[in-house]
Amino acid sequence: WRRRARGLRRRASRVPGADPLAAGNLNALDRHVALIGFMGAGKSTLGPVLAERIGREFHSVDAVIEERTNTSIANLFVERGEAGFRQLEERVAGELLARRPPAVVELGGGALAAESTRQALEGHAFALLLETSPEEAWGRVSASGRPLARDLESFTALFARRRALYDDVA
Repeated sequence: WRRRARGLRRRASRVPGADPLAAGNLNALDRHVALIGFMGAGKSTLGPVLAERIGREFHSVDAVIEERTNTSIANLFVERGEAGFRQLEERVAGELLARRPPAVVELGGGALAAESTRQALEGHAFALLLETSPEEAWGRVSASGRPLARDLESFTALFARRRALYDDVA
């Protein structure tokens, strides 16, 4: 079995589309599983289920922020503005992605705007993009009181702006 596995690894780099995963440059089992996607995609629903199924802890960046600040994300947007919230989000995401052992980490919909978060994902995580449509996401979050889900037009525009970030990371 060992010979076969080594042979597969040696040959994997010659298989189109197999590199870097099969070639051994990225060991997905030794990395965090990071759930990314727009708000309302289902990250907070899928995250705990996935973590339980694969035997890992689940960490939500937003939940850690709320715990540390003792306030809700909506209140943080009011008190510190989006920029202040994004600074906290960037710091917490970096801390969670640097931790061991690997866990399932749920990132907020806007977390990928920070270059350092994208670099942390590249270095420490296997990113899973949960896709949704703007209409489906709006249906899930429009009555939630989320700071960036106030009206359908701006929500749809935000979805379009973030789409490229998600595609680049996934």
